[in-house]
Amino acid sequence: LTTISVQGGRAFAFPGADGRTYLNLGHRGFNAALDGTRSYPAIGQILVHELVHAWQMAHSKSLAAFLSHAADVQIRNELGERVYDIGSAPVVWADCNLEQQATAVDRWYAGKRSPTCRQMDPEGTDATTITNALGRNL
Repeated sequence: LTTISVQGGRAFAFPGADGRTYLNLGHRGFNAALDGTRSYPAIGQILVHELVHAWQMAHSKSLAAFLSHAADVQIRNELGERVYDIGSAPVVWADCNLEQQATAVDRWYAGKRSPTCRQMDPEGTDATTITNALGRNL
């Protein structure tokens, strides 16, 4: 985990030259993971979002493919496309970009995709999709 200062204080995941995956938690750093933020209000939600990106890197066909896809998504985000938007219908994992996948998981984790607001609700909107995509029961 890192707290590298970048423009806008954004959190992000990135591969290191040492073979490790680094998770930067943004300008609020470790406190963001413990306290939540405006965008990620549940405790640990921002960390879960970045952990999904680490999982995506580890399970991509190649690191180059992951980085290319990630760059494409962030360029579209900078150009004003709503790349994090998942709507209210259940997500289709294969149709989601990297940020939509991470958003679906972090919102499920936070209870934002549950009719009862229960964290990691097995009856939540995307619970089955997420557990199947991640390859294990959470």
